[in-house]
Formats: sequence, C-alpha cells, structure tokens
Amino acid sequence: MEKSLLTRLSTAWAAEDVRPAGPVAPDAIAAFERRHNVSLPRDFRVYLETLNGTQGGRDEMGNKETIAFWHLDQSDPEDVGAVRVLPFADFLIDSHRYVILLTWEPGESAPVFIHAGDGRLIRIADSFSDFVRAYIAGDEEVLHGVRASRGPSA
Repeated sequence: MEKSLLTRLSTAWAAEDVRPAGPVAPDAIAAFERRHNVSLPRDFRVYLETLNGTQGGRDEMGNKETIAFWHLDQSDPEDVGAVRVLPFADFLIDSHRYVILLTWEPGESAPVFIHAGDGRLIRIADSFSDFVRAYIAGDEEVLHGVRASRGPSA
C-alpha cells in the first residue's frame, strides 16, 4: 500500500474529527500472525504499522459513513464456511462487518468482503488498498455491497 493512500485516509478521517489509533509495532503484528497461524496481506500490514484503525476503534462512529475502524487487538480471525477472515471494521454498530481474507501463505493482497448478518460473504474489493480507495471516494457499492440506483430510464 502506498503511503500516499494512507495519508489520504488519515486526512479524510481528520476532516471528520476522527484520529488514527497509532501504529502497531511489526513485532506485535508478527506475534498476532504466529498466534493465529495466519499471514496478513502486505497492504493491510502497512496500514496497521501506520494507522491501526481509529482512536475509538470498535466504539467510534464519528465518520460520515458510520463505519468504525477497529484496532488489531480488537479483532480475532473468524471461520466463515471454508475460509478464514479477519474483521477490521463494521458499519452502524455491527450491522455488517468488513473482513479481509486470511491465508497461511504470505501474499501481496487479499480480497475484502462484507460479512452480512446472515453469514454471507459479499466480495466488495480485490484488496485492502482498493477498499480504502472506495471508502475515501464514498463508493456505496463497496461500502454497503449494493449497486447504486441509476434512477428511472427516460
């Protein structure tokens, strides 16, 4: 993940008076990976080493999208069907969660899903970086897993 994207995310949060939690040490990330026998995608790791969610974490609803970005220590991997995912944010007090696919092999990127209340996984981005770009742009299709209404045809 390029640092400029994280700067844009931090700036978007600051515009809404939301502050990042602050970095997680690389050793703490490595310990998390060992404890859970997973490998975090590189772009997500850079995000954790730089921002690590918002100051309020799971309890913060300060942004315009009412999305709370969690700290690493507020999340544990979850098994959903045949895959393992890590929640990193939620919408409107857990109406749905944003999760990233976890693997045991180090990788460049991993897809991001909405984990719906009914247990479904809805793929919304090819990578965490793509999710952040969509979040900054306010892309409703990505943020809520629904196609935007085009309005009535003429």
